[in-house]
Amino acid sequence: MTKPDPALRRAIARHAVYLSQSWRSAPPGLPTFEAVCGLIQSGLALKGMEPRVRPAVKVLEELCRREIGADGGLPGRNPEELLDLFALLVWCEAALEGADLMAQPQHRAAIARIAPVLRATQTEAQLRMPVGVFAEPSPRRKAMSSRSAITRRMSSRTIIAMPMPDWRRSVFDTGTSAVSFL
Repeated sequence: MTKPDPALRRAIARHAVYLSQSWRSAPPGLPTFEAVCGLIQSGLALKGMEPRVRPAVKVLEELCRREIGADGGLPGRNPEELLDLFALLVWCEAALEGADLMAQPQHRAAIARIAPVLRATQTEAQLRMPVGVFAEPSPRRKAMSSRSAITRRMSSRTIIAMPMPDWRRSVFDTGTSAVSFL
């Protein structure tokens, strides 16, 4: 395995510092979650950034409590944004568990509240799909592994670097893997 480029590490570290200073000015909703989750991920990945993880986890817990409704929805009621948020929260939870840290109760509760909403949305989309139509799995579906696979890989202490797929695709082309692992 080759060593990462020092210039790349410095760029990521600068971005992490920027996120820690500017996440508060991100637009409300998904952009704020993306900034805080990015801060957690960078804190877990970079040496010297570990002190930023715990405060960011607390902020994520507060965001989950404040932004995600009791019904699992977001104020904007956008299913694509909800799916993006769900993927971020699951990804962040897996990263925290991989670092032997626990996701906070509100974080886990938010995942549990969102999953049934996405299942219902997916079921509605399947009912509208013509019979006999089989589509190639989307990049999002290919990228999201089952929870048990993530746990197995994490338990062997293997570090997983997964490129983020294009999260801007429709919620209706995700198949069942996005929510079936809960």
